[in-house]
Amino acid sequence: MSKIVYVAGKYYEKTIGARLANTHICIDIAIELYEKSNKKLIPYVPVWTHWMEERMDYLRYPERPNEYWYAFDDNFMPKMDLFLKTCETGVSKGADAEEKLAKSLNIPVYYSLKEILERESNG
Repeated sequence: MSKIVYVAGKYYEKTIGARLANTHICIDIAIELYEKSNKKLIPYVPVWTHWMEERMDYLRYPERPNEYWYAFDDNFMPKMDLFLKTCETGVSKGADAEEKLAKSLNIPVYYSLKEILERESNG
């Protein structure tokens, strides 16, 4: 049976290029998670909103604080089966808050790709 995994990681940086690089890191981890789990662990990657934010900027929506995106992402957490944090505590305010929310919802939390694959992919 498949499980949906919230893949949390560092996003915010001062430059768009650095934010894009962080987005790619999370997406690369999500791809590896999906493929190495024999497609049993389905990643949800909240940093996809990188492109949503760029589009909103292009369409001239008002500037949005980070809290706007934290609230947006929090809507998805109750639907998750597992949580994978891809950065150290203190590196990302958003990932730290998402970890706290996952724990409050009794969602199992993992801190490495190796750990989640060993415990959850069953093969």
